Amino acid sequence: MKAAGDLERWAWVAVAVLPGMTSARVRALLEEFETPARLLEAGLHRLRQALEPELASRISEFDWQAVVAEQQARAGAVGAELVLAEEPEYPVQIKAIPSAPPFLFVRGEIRDEDALAVAVVGSRRPTSYGIQTAERLAGDL
Repeated sequence: MKAAGDLERWAWVAVAVLPGMTSARVRALLEEFETPARLLEAGLHRLRQALEPELASRISEFDWQAVVAEQQARAGAVGAELVLAEEPEYPVQIKAIPSAPPFLFVRGEIRDEDALAVAVVGSRRPTSYGIQTAERLAGDL
């Protein structure tokens, strides 16, 4: 079993892959539950007080710890680390973006000289056109 702190960090990833979640909905739910782990660990009764019944049921039945284990394994396989927005390693340039992502997967090292770096960020479910465009942009950069 993973350390509680590690599970709490990775709960962000589990919430991100939860079907039906949007950035706006996650922000609203965090106002109610404070952390992703508290949201995911809330009982059905508590979830139904804050959400519509279908979403409450979906969250209560969601095996988020299995999702965390899978995502940790996938990140580890490619040498990626999870960096949360509140952690000092999170790039300040990204933090300044409105609606900045709550976490990043990072391969390699983030250094001060990276302040002028460019990143290509894409969708978890890209279209073939999106993949081609991202490859072209990244290649041109």
